[in-house]
Amino acid sequence: MTDSLFGTSPQTVGSTTSSEHGTRWKRPLLALLLTLLEDGLGQIYNGQLIKGLAFALVGWFLVWLGFRHLMYSFYGMLLFLGLGLAFKGYLCVDAFVVARKTTS
Repeated sequence: MTDSLFGTSPQTVGSTTSSEHGTRWKRPLLALLLTLLEDGLGQIYNGQLIKGLAFALVGWFLVWLGFRHLMYSFYGMLLFLGLGLAFKGYLCVDAFVVARKTTS
């Protein structure tokens, strides 16, 4: 039995403690936050250097494409925002899932 703030609680064999549970989510959340900062940075943090650099290059290409061609009309701007959000969402999910698989 371990003492906690609210009294004693039995600890079963094979259960995860709160500290183990917290560290299990720390690496995936850090990968997600790094991806939000810069495209491909979460993949580089996960050890996927080539994939991260390729995603960073694609992200810069999308920015160039958006400002060079798509920002001259309202629908082009909507397309640019949609593509950018979809790409960033994919990168965040990919970084989180890969980090989660390598942590488990």
